[in-house]
Amino acid sequence: MKRAGNIPENAQAQFLDNLEVERERGITVKAQTASMLVRSPKDGENYLLNLIDTPGHVDFSYEVEKSLVACQGVLMLVDATQGIQAQTLSTFYSAKKHNLDIIPVITKIDLPHADVARCKQQITDVLKLPPNDILCCSAKKNLGIDAIFDKVISTIIWPQGSVQNPFRARICDCWYDTYKGIICSIQIEDGEVNQGDKVMLFHSNQRFDVLELGLLLPFSVPISKLQAGNVGYIVLGCRDNKQIYLGDTIIHNRDYSSSTPKPAPLPHFSTPSRMVFASVYPVDQSSFEDMRTALERLLLNDNSVSVAQESSQALGMGFRCGYLGVLHMNIFQERLFNEFGMPVLVTAPFVPHRAVLKTGETIEVNKPSEMPPPCDTLRILQPMVDVSVVSPSRYLGDLMTLFRDRRGTESEIRYLDNQLVLLKYRMPWAEVVVDFYDVVKNRSSGYASLEYEDGGWEADDVVKVDILLNGKPVDALAFVCNRKQVESRGREILLRLKETISRQQYEVILQAAVGAKIFARERIAPYRKDVLVKGGKLVGGGDSTRKKKLLEAQKRGKKKLRTIANVEIPQEAFFAVLDRSKSK
Repeated sequence: MKRAGNIPENAQAQFLDNLEVERERGITVKAQTASMLVRSPKDGENYLLNLIDTPGHVDFSYEVEKSLVACQGVLMLVDATQGIQAQTLSTFYSAKKHNLDIIPVITKIDLPHADVARCKQQITDVLKLPPNDILCCSAKKNLGIDAIFDKVISTIIWPQGSVQNPFRARICDCWYDTYKGIICSIQIEDGEVNQGDKVMLFHSNQRFDVLELGLLLPFSVPISKLQAGNVGYIVLGCRDNKQIYLGDTIIHNRDYSSSTPKPAPLPHFSTPSRMVFASVYPVDQSSFEDMRTALERLLLNDNSVSVAQESSQALGMGFRCGYLGVLHMNIFQERLFNEFGMPVLVTAPFVPHRAVLKTGETIEVNKPSEMPPPCDTLRILQPMVDVSVVSPSRYLGDLMTLFRDRRGTESEIRYLDNQLVLLKYRMPWAEVVVDFYDVVKNRSSGYASLEYEDGGWEADDVVKVDILLNGKPVDALAFVCNRKQVESRGREILLRLKETISRQQYEVILQAAVGAKIFARERIAPYRKDVLVKGGKLVGGGDSTRKKKLLEAQKRGKKKLRTIANVEIPQEAFFAVLDRSKSK
């Protein structure tokens, strides 16, 4: 982009990372579009290229899938110091599935530890791509950039739409602007659209005037017209989040109203499978409606999250949200706070299950409280994933032990070369979702990479474990686990809750139970107040009867306080349910 003139000299280092959470964490969360004008040194013609920078973490693979639908080709980047990674393989096969042109590029060739020859051999052996098609570059040193532009122009097929056809555009992304309302990033498939035109959203059947058009460089540059092949933005003056959907098709109002054949809608984005569910509650219940508005605004920009209103006896009104992974959940929570100033309380994430009832019906279980009683259930199905890990071969033993401890079943172990090994295992999603990525990085000193894909459903012997505070079950702390792990997990969780919940003026009893059977118990001792001393003097002198009366009165008061008071549950208590540090 700097070579094409899109990046000013005083630009920030992470130019395409617009979100605060992206700059803080140093990762890409949202796919970012940028159009650039490039002059070809071969024919002297100017070409308009539309670049989409996609995330690399597996939790944001939906952003990659959406981008592939809108693309004609991909630049597959391989770090010269690391070689092929697990996400390289995943993205490669996704691009092949969409029949896109693939240009392999080895990057960071200027680094001292770069091994270009090894990377080329890996790409040739593993991905079966011709060695002559592999390009090398260094963005920092401006090496090989012109060759990439030439390859893109000569290899990738141009958009096949025509300006003469009726106007059709796909909504690729949305965000909310306080002054302009909802702004849509669009890909023009056919025809053209001008400022002032009347357009219609195909699936929602809503009609709007085009107030503003422009290109994204990635900053906005208003222009009067967009046509087939362009990727830009459109402002329709809409402020209702429910009227605009990602993936919807925009057409001219006149084309829909005329007697001629109606334009066909463009293929819609597929709906991702939510892999983790967690409840989100406002810290202050009076801000519930503000939280609803904030969630609706965020869903414009990230429709991979599902939201349903719910209520909890302990925490009040909130929302049950479905995410693609735990990192995705954490990022969404941070965006709520950073972009809307909305502090929230998030319960422990829960992996969805399916319950097959004795009536033959199969129901979705998205939180522990929805788990049906064992007397009504034939079997419980848990989601499985096929996990791929690419690691230096010296960590093979540690990683195999980790997979075995997490109930993984070996599918394949293959050496990519004399240094890298690919491990494929099938394992329960519940064993992966919380900390598996971090543990893999820890066991491999940060060198391994991880990717996973949906592996269907399998029956498992799981039970629901309730956590009770002073005899009252707290639905937000309940969890589901394999029957063999119930006692050890339950006792560990009570010990962690004992560490995270603050002492009160009264005794707090923590219990873990399966059904009516309590199998573990911990006690949080109350603060001790010496009622026998007042003003530095001993009350009652040597009268033992007076002392007993005071101690009995204190005992009755604490018992009453324990009955009517609520135990304050900190955010850390919910994630204590997930802490598996002792099992790592």
